[in-house]
Amino acid sequence: MNLLRSISFLLLVAALMLLMGCGRETQTAFVPTPTATQVVATSTPTQIPPTPTATADPAHIPTSVVQADNVKVTALKISNASGNIPAYDRGDWRHWIDVDGDCQNARHEVLVEESVIPVTFTDARECSVSGGQWIGLFTGVTVIAASKLDVDHMVPLANAHRSGGWAWDSEKKKEYSNNLSYSGHLIAVTASANRSKGAKGPEEWRPPDRSYWCTYATDWMNIKATWELTATNAEWAALTEMLDTCPDKVSVGDAGSSIDTIPTVGPSPTPTVVDVVRETPTVVVEALCVNLNTASKEELQRIVHIGASRAEAVINMRPLESVADLDDVSGISASRLSDIVAQNLACV
Repeated sequence: MNLLRSISFLLLVAALMLLMGCGRETQTAFVPTPTATQVVATSTPTQIPPTPTATADPAHIPTSVVQADNVKVTALKISNASGNIPAYDRGDWRHWIDVDGDCQNARHEVLVEESVIPVTFTDARECSVSGGQWIGLFTGVTVIAASKLDVDHMVPLANAHRSGGWAWDSEKKKEYSNNLSYSGHLIAVTASANRSKGAKGPEEWRPPDRSYWCTYATDWMNIKATWELTATNAEWAALTEMLDTCPDKVSVGDAGSSIDTIPTVGPSPTPTVVDVVRETPTVVVEALCVNLNTASKEELQRIVHIGASRAEAVINMRPLESVADLDDVSGISASRLSDIVAQNLACV
């Protein structure tokens, strides 16, 4: 009898445990699904083609391609020779000329490009700029009257002459004097700052605005390397010192062997290209083309030949059916449109 009671009790306990188990739901740990933003943030950064280095041909240096993890800096050939060079004659370096035949000479092209607001002109032909708003790059001073500005050759004509340009023919001197293909070649600055600089190199004169030193030095080096111009030891030392002000630490390699005399014939020495690696690489992903129908005014200005006023004109023309519609923008000539198309800088 006791055995029967024990069995009955065990069966009752088992039945109760079974009922309690059935009443519970299985608990599974929640794993959130990544959002689109999270996926982008954790994906492998897009690799961007490196920016082409400067060559002897003064072709346009694209500004729409950003190299993410390193940059290339050109070390210049050093020459301290000054003898046996013909005297500098500013008249040999013809400027300002209308390169593309749109009635705006190189000076006024620069003023149109660099104004942060649409410019005004002296008459309806829109050949000469009268007003706008410019930030004088050497001083940081804001200027609204074009007459208060000089358009300066970053590497002055006299400096280019004694650095090897003396051997160029008149056509190449004219091309250098009016070159618009590299944005740092010709810049709008206050007249007083330009007169202070004169024909001096960075070993004798530096912009009063110290925050501009990094750009000043890199533009100077790019231009001299592109046009195969030399530098003096003192000039090179000043340039490398100015590079120390750059946001990312830049180390520059050997500047090349010294040259005791400048040859009277033959090409200028070919610059040596060295790698410069940033201490803390930053990946910057930027589209290779700017969409003309959706880009902001600032984004449109990344396209070569499109300054603030032309960006405003593009916005007012929207929607554009093709990049070729840019030929309706004042100042965008066939040759400039060809530059934009060839480098895939714009799209719709």
